[in-house]
Amino acid sequence: MYIEQIQIRKDNKIAAMDPIAKLWVVLLYFVTNAVLAGISEPFGGYSPLLYAWFLAVIILAAVTGIMKKFLKAMGVVATIFIIVFLVQAFIVETPDPEIPGVILWRWNISSAFHPTIWEYGLQNGLKLGFNILNGASIFVWLFQCTQNKELSRALEDRGMNYKVVYVFLSSMEMIGVLNKKSQTIMNAQRARGVETEGNMLVRAKAFFPTMVPLVLSSITDMEERVLTMESKGFNAPCAKTHLLVLHKSGAEKMMIAIFAVFFVISVIGRVLVWVL
Repeated sequence: MYIEQIQIRKDNKIAAMDPIAKLWVVLLYFVTNAVLAGISEPFGGYSPLLYAWFLAVIILAAVTGIMKKFLKAMGVVATIFIIVFLVQAFIVETPDPEIPGVILWRWNISSAFHPTIWEYGLQNGLKLGFNILNGASIFVWLFQCTQNKELSRALEDRGMNYKVVYVFLSSMEMIGVLNKKSQTIMNAQRARGVETEGNMLVRAKAFFPTMVPLVLSSITDMEERVLTMESKGFNAPCAKTHLLVLHKSGAEKMMIAIFAVFFVISVIGRVLVWVL
């Protein structure tokens, strides 16, 4: 009964794909993105194909059935994209100081302050921003539709050392664990009368009373984890037993083939642009 309870069941075939197949999708998406980023000369320095490639992740998240979780997780990435884009557009004038930059828009607030959007900065901001957006979004998709233990189990099945797999799994889980612990410690400090909310000075004062218990508890948990692993024969020189069983959904070949076709088309287009 316990073994059946820990199995991962997914109704969506894309979400239920083998994690290694998902990694192939991520790799093909990355290399296609790199190729599309270089196709900008026919479009006057812009990279519309790179911008459109972001739609592939949106469609992928929709067919996977994780759109709400995907959009929620993309909030931080979108903020970084906006910051990078605005900094580039308003600050970077031209790649060569001897060549004057092309002004697209200027707001003459005063003689000393007139925000200006430069054409080269806009092009560079869009290109750099979408490279970040595309690269981060495909990883958001991967980890929103794949549990860490699925990916670890698949990597071990492909021959990765179980110790390396454990380090990978514990590293991925550590972020969530530390976040929960920090919230618990913050609530405990508030109960003791420590001010944890307010301006930057108040937050700085609450930093050390929060971090010290967090670090000490993490060290204690590490010792307990080591003892638990040793009691279960983690380092025993024998074959390991796995309770989690992974199954293929049948959509692996189709998804890899789709992204492989996009990659081939992008390479052909890049070669044609280079030749012509």
